[in-house]
Amino acid sequence: MKPSIGRIVHYNSNLGTAAAIVTHVHTNGETVNLQVFRPDGEIRHLTAVEPGKHLGGWNWPPRE
Repeated sequence: MKPSIGRIVHYNSNLGTAAAIVTHVHTNGETVNLQVFRPDGEIRHLTAVEPGKHLGGWNWPPRE
């Protein structure tokens, strides 16, 4: 699945998994800018976030 503006994804931070909204998709179709809603209540805007489950990466939420 390709990311698109407005989609909700997970961002992997040192505080754990955080909800994030895609605000921009780069031309490669995988790297995105995110508005991240961290577990500590802080909201951050991150640019050029690569996909993956590594620290600092984004991934799709699991389907349950």
